[in-house]
Amino acid sequence: MEKSEIRRIRELEKENVELKKALGEHVIMLNATQEVLKKGLGLKGAKTIVRLGVQRGISERKACEVMGFNRSSLRYKLTGLCAFTRRVEAKAIELARAHQANGYKMITVMLKRLGYPTGKTRVHNIWKRNGLALPVRKKRKKTRFPYVRPCRATKLNEVWCYDFLFA
Repeated sequence: MEKSEIRRIRELEKENVELKKALGEHVIMLNATQEVLKKGLGLKGAKTIVRLGVQRGISERKACEVMGFNRSSLRYKLTGLCAFTRRVEAKAIELARAHQANGYKMITVMLKRLGYPTGKTRVHNIWKRNGLALPVRKKRKKTRFPYVRPCRATKLNEVWCYDFLFA
């Protein structure tokens, strides 16, 4: 064998090792992704899987790419609600319990009248976050047949109430 052939074989072996490593990473992340999809863990579960992949030696960039979300979302820390939002939320819950027949739009109007400068989107988010809801209205039953008069007046002064109703 010549030196050029030996050099070429070594290059191919290095490339083969890199490809095997990439394939291994990809297989690990695919298995993790399938696990997340089966269990329905959502974004929190996906972040956990990415962190596990990073601990096993897969790059964070590759793991996030396979899972399908940005690396910045991996580092995102949820901040607490501001004091104003907590006050609005407490008042909205209080109003919702006091006026159970009203929905989030009417509660928004009440909050504005009380001096809380808030919009319906914020109140709707509070509404969803706290599980507030109006009772579901029942649908009216539709009649199967058209309405038929119970009694038909054939002459004058025969049936008084129907004369007035169905004249």
